[in-house]
Amino acid sequence: MSRAAGFVLMWLVLALSGYTFYGKHFELHRGGSVHLVRGRELASTELRAAAHTEAEAKSLVGTYRDTSLRAYRHLKVIYANETVYCLQVRLDGNTYHLAGPSGHPAAGPC
Repeated sequence: MSRAAGFVLMWLVLALSGYTFYGKHFELHRGGSVHLVRGRELASTELRAAAHTEAEAKSLVGTYRDTSLRAYRHLKVIYANETVYCLQVRLDGNTYHLAGPSGHPAAGPC
């Protein structure tokens, strides 16, 4: 009995999928766009994520110096010690930085 119910349910799902696909004129999506993060927005996102990693390291180890930030693709640590750090990202010929611990992403080098 359960096999028969499963078989009927499978056919209902296939029929519903076919009806939906037909209703969209055999197109998977209708227009729209995908926002790709680039330039200043990407640099800001990467700098904020790295700053969060630095804050976690400071709370665990007590210094910003020994933090490993190799996972960040465009990021360079310019300086880091027990109290402050400066992170820098170079994207598309532009340089952005974040001086921490309470800084915000800004244009230009450290």
